[in-house]
Amino acid sequence: MSHRCTIRIVGIATILWPLSALADVGTPLVWASAFHLFLGNAIIGLFEGWLLARFFGLSKRRCVGFLIPANYFSAWIGMMLMSFLFNRFATDIYSGLRVTWLLVAASYLLTLIVEWPFVALCFRGTQHWFIGSIKGSLLVQSASYVLLFGGYWLLSGTSLYTNMNVVLPDKISAPRGVVMFFIASSDGDVYRSELGSFTDTKVADLNSTNHWEDHLELKESQVDSNYWDLAAVLEKRQTVVLLPHISSIRQIAPEQAYRTSQYGGWGMAPFQVGTATNSNWRFGWANWPDVGMWGRNGSRTVRIAYGIPFGGWSPYRVIHLPDDKVLLQLDDNQICLVDVPDRKIALIKNGYGVLAFQKDQIGEPSGSTNMSQPFRLETK
Repeated sequence: MSHRCTIRIVGIATILWPLSALADVGTPLVWASAFHLFLGNAIIGLFEGWLLARFFGLSKRRCVGFLIPANYFSAWIGMMLMSFLFNRFATDIYSGLRVTWLLVAASYLLTLIVEWPFVALCFRGTQHWFIGSIKGSLLVQSASYVLLFGGYWLLSGTSLYTNMNVVLPDKISAPRGVVMFFIASSDGDVYRSELGSFTDTKVADLNSTNHWEDHLELKESQVDSNYWDLAAVLEKRQTVVLLPHISSIRQIAPEQAYRTSQYGGWGMAPFQVGTATNSNWRFGWANWPDVGMWGRNGSRTVRIAYGIPFGGWSPYRVIHLPDDKVLLQLDDNQICLVDVPDRKIALIKNGYGVLAFQKDQIGEPSGSTNMSQPFRLETK
């Protein structure tokens, strides 16, 4: 195959590569990962081949010829395997950092094992080829791994662990009088819980299965436009009313209610609960792990992100609470309470599609549903 034909195939493959499978398109980390998988390995193979030939007096052409395919082989295997292991074992913010460092070590060992036969072929026909191949493999893999680790570290979003303190829930004081509704990951049903309490009350049997799209919203009541219904929005925008007349436009302004329709994607104005509307903090988020959520108060900025080549957690919803606290949903399973000024974060529930309100925002004088009782669904 000619050199020009090879370049064309690589170019077409790069265009057609489903970058969305990496969970993110458009960030420096994602483009660096794509470049590494398709073109960067050729550059690394050239560097390793040159280094091996120079230190051990081997044929440069042979070393480069073997180490370029070796890098492609190990990179693709490593990326797929480490991504699987991260998703399997990095189950929450408490295990994520520990699993990451274990995978960093595992990927280095995997590279040594997978690429050693190619290095051994470079020593074929030489005296003491076995010992030489081990030394050569350690040399070239260590040199390239240091460069790769440094580059990926600079491009990754790690502020969840470098700028925040991951603590247990009892180390963050929850705002008083705030009620949270969420879809539980365990059964897909809707629950109600008061922040600071460990008691969950089932509100509705939803049986949700689409963790990536299903969420809770405030919808204008079809009976009386002065009221809001608490509804579940499922895939294909199917709306299911859970609690009719949960609040009114007097208690929650339309501008705030409409913000509850933001889920995933880019969010530039989160729903503000109660006195949070008077806060000087302004929050936004992007559905990319390495970009995450950010908050600004004048010149002060706080960012929470965790996106690395092995995986990460995307922010799906941000709820601005009183006392400069935030509810942050990471991916489809982690609902976290964040103390923004003190830079603390804690996992409080396993669920998604979360909403929260001040108690006096949802107290209706008459005709309201008793939210301590299960409510059967009616699909519109």
